[in-house]
Amino acid sequence: MNGYTSSESVCHLEPNPIQLYLNSILCSWHAALKSIKDPIFASEVGCIFPDGRAPDKLKQEVDELISKRWSKFVLSITKYAEYPRNYVRFCSKERRHNVWEDKTAKAYCLKDFLPFLPKGVMLFISSPMNTSSLFHLPAMTLANEMQNTSMISVFLDWGEEGYKHDYDFSEYVENILMPAYVAVSNRFGLPVYLMGHHMGSIAACSLSVLLKNDDKAKPAGTVLMSMPWDFRDYTRTEQNALDQILIAYILQKLEKGEQFSFLLQILLNCFYPGKIFKKICNFADETDQDKKELFVQIFDWLCDTRRLSKKFAMQFVLDWFKKNSIINKELYVCGQLLDPRRIMNPVLLINPLQDKVVPYTSSKKFIRQLRDCSLLSPDTGFFGVFVDEKANEMFADGFRSWIIKTGIEIV
Repeated sequence: MNGYTSSESVCHLEPNPIQLYLNSILCSWHAALKSIKDPIFASEVGCIFPDGRAPDKLKQEVDELISKRWSKFVLSITKYAEYPRNYVRFCSKERRHNVWEDKTAKAYCLKDFLPFLPKGVMLFISSPMNTSSLFHLPAMTLANEMQNTSMISVFLDWGEEGYKHDYDFSEYVENILMPAYVAVSNRFGLPVYLMGHHMGSIAACSLSVLLKNDDKAKPAGTVLMSMPWDFRDYTRTEQNALDQILIAYILQKLEKGEQFSFLLQILLNCFYPGKIFKKICNFADETDQDKKELFVQIFDWLCDTRRLSKKFAMQFVLDWFKKNSIINKELYVCGQLLDPRRIMNPVLLINPLQDKVVPYTSSKKFIRQLRDCSLLSPDTGFFGVFVDEKANEMFADGFRSWIIKTGIEIV
């Protein structure tokens, strides 16, 4: 079954969602069976079995996963793929106004969300492997809030320039983010703020450090959402053995340069493959139409990805993830050390309490490194700031207070 591709105004899925998630489960099964047949594999990749569980216990877990729930998984993922995509994307071509573009990469604002008397600009930065449509889930909550606080919303889509040129992270920042930022600043002549999500937060931090000594050019403020600061916290004690083996297996294959783009997508989106598996299985039984619609929109976004360059994918795995180079202050971007203490502008850190992708303990450590930082910790998860009503309200109140503190006068 093919992914859905229609007009710009509705969802676009690539790669095929069935292929992506079936392969993630098959990959974990393969890895688990490999470790059972070859126990040396576990020690080679540094896999730790919680509670001393041995391979025979793991085999039981795999057998249960495959025999008892496999048919339910296939039914659910098929229903998800066949679900009618009637929702409208707010970033459709007719609603965009491009501020900067370079072949496939673009920075655009949305005509429907321009404030009457703008006081500043917010440049939204997603992870380079994702599209900016993340910020549109399930509706334009964030752009609405920007409009309410007299801010113009501009969204950066990295496109596939980095993949084409095999950029490392520095080159992503230097050749895409920096020119987009300069164009936005020149175009509007207003204070420019940065809002990054996940890997986009690291890009936002990098730009803030690079411009720290330029009072005219540096950002007026930086908002960081689910900032992956300490990667040691990605090894969670609550992960089951199958989850841990999947991560170890993917890391091993990535280090060998195998299928880097597809495998890294699974690594980032499936740190809890068992939970992802259960969420998909539950879709077949869901009767609440609003919940089904929200599930589809979130998983559509997960599948609507951009190909990362091999160079950056390997940098993420070997340096960021395995060597923990960010917290160890060993990551250099465009020749500058990525040290949070070098960020001179105000920072708002949004650190959800129930975030399973970037644990609260990991991200919170970041605040101690900053000169001027405010913290928002909504009781929600990785996507909660975008889709949870209470989290939306908390964000709106906290952001409004912070933006006033940075010098924006809100009428």
